[in-house]
Amino acid sequence: MSIIASLAQEAVMRASIKICVRSLSVMVSIAAVAVAQTVRNPAPLDRIDPSLITEVPRSVPDPVQLAAFIGDKTAALKLGKALFWDMQVGSDGITACASCHFHAGADSRSKNQVSPGVLATPEDVTFSAQLGGAPNRQLTAADFPFHRLSDPNDRFSSVVSDTNDVVSSQSVHFGLFKDSVSGQPVDVIQYAPDPEGFQINQINVRRVEGRNTPTVINAVFNRLLFWDGRANAVFNGVDSSGKKIPLVFKADKSELLTPVSLQLEQSPLASQALTPPLSAFEMSASGRPFREVGQKFLRDKSRRLHGLRPLARQVVHSQDTVLGQNSSAPKPGLNIASYDKLIQQAFKKEWWQSKQIIEVDSAGNPTVRYGKAETTWTTNKSKPASKRCLSKNWDSSMSSTPWMPLSVTISARTALTG
Repeated sequence: MSIIASLAQEAVMRASIKICVRSLSVMVSIAAVAVAQTVRNPAPLDRIDPSLITEVPRSVPDPVQLAAFIGDKTAALKLGKALFWDMQVGSDGITACASCHFHAGADSRSKNQVSPGVLATPEDVTFSAQLGGAPNRQLTAADFPFHRLSDPNDRFSSVVSDTNDVVSSQSVHFGLFKDSVSGQPVDVIQYAPDPEGFQINQINVRRVEGRNTPTVINAVFNRLLFWDGRANAVFNGVDSSGKKIPLVFKADKSELLTPVSLQLEQSPLASQALTPPLSAFEMSASGRPFREVGQKFLRDKSRRLHGLRPLARQVVHSQDTVLGQNSSAPKPGLNIASYDKLIQQAFKKEWWQSKQIIEVDSAGNPTVRYGKAETTWTTNKSKPASKRCLSKNWDSSMSSTPWMPLSVTISARTALTG
């Protein structure tokens, strides 16, 4: 579910900031008045290099070469928003991208929102005593600040207490990924004790990411994403690094598959969208590859299994600006039967139809062979070493169609510019 998944997510994040963009002209006017004031900023703000101050962009440029993928922007917008909000993306069937971005683009929950120093060097999985010494605790105003000084007005005063714990977002329970089944929102997961200490009385509780969840509002204006900037502005369809990796497959005019390299500029949200669905601290059981996300989302023709209906576990408001006309309210889900159909509507068919399929062995290595390929999965019963054959490769290490990241990109872009 890699490329399309990432492009889909870039689109959705842009959709989340539509109101802010509409208010941009007002903010610019206010800023102009503020600049005209003669009151000096207190030090050190009055020493900012003027060359570092840039004008707020008034439009969001399309990712370069996006038209080579998208056949129908309206369908791509729907696909992107559906994927961003769909709980079925998570291994547990209830954790969506939006689970941590639902309130002003961020996360307003206050219970079980503390993570120990899992990103510290060396790793620290001990919960701080000043925060209760255990997970699943309700935060209070008295817990803040985490870094306390004897004199809050003097940053050089002695430190009263400190901790490397952080407030972030709860996610999935720890477990080992074993399998996925077409049309089943919950993955097959093997229980295992949480190695990072998210347990109470030896029972796993939901894990908490090691960094605070940033808002997605205005994220479309960022050139790099994640707090460490590892989501590159260049989207390669495979991972967040931006490096050229020829593991994306495209059908030629004879419907034969050829590996190609992607370099889509101005697409950091697409690069970012490849990571959370596979993170054991965010949405996934440990060890789940992207091809397994595709396994449950798309239909399996050989076993006559249907794929997942978009948003099948959630009620979509009939007045939603993007999905309202396809809402099945008051019943959950959209009136679109499957994600297969949305993908085929949104993307040009050279990215989802060919005379060949991609066979993936147990080590994740792809092999192209003949066999009609559409946006479906088929079980390879004759070669046990090759677990599945896919028409569209969803694996983050070898995607043939970047449908999730690309459709998110479109969703966000369309929301900003109309």
